[in-house]
Amino acid sequence: MPNWMDKITGFVIHWKDWKEAGYPKRSPAWIKELFEDHCKKCEWYDPAGKNPFTIIGKCPPGLCVKCGCHVSDDPENEVNALLYPTKPCPVGKFERIVNTEDLDDNETT
Repeated sequence: MPNWMDKITGFVIHWKDWKEAGYPKRSPAWIKELFEDHCKKCEWYDPAGKNPFTIIGKCPPGLCVKCGCHVSDDPENEVNALLYPTKPCPVGKFERIVNTEDLDDNETT
């Protein structure tokens, strides 16, 4: 699990990439596919894992213990790391997408 400084640094870098890409979000079908095919089966996924947002009621349990991000198949949860195509998998199961030109219209909401 990363320390707090790494988490804050990662968040700032991710937010900058997401802003520069035009704030894209993955579609519900894409989120479900990534979660079911990659995260849920991954050795780093802890379905009971909690991050600080869990405590304040922002997200249910479900954590990647490699990067510390909340992951789930919930497309409505703004804390779900899978919602953001600019956020890559820390162990390389899926890549980040930086340019919106790399996305099909049906892949984002």
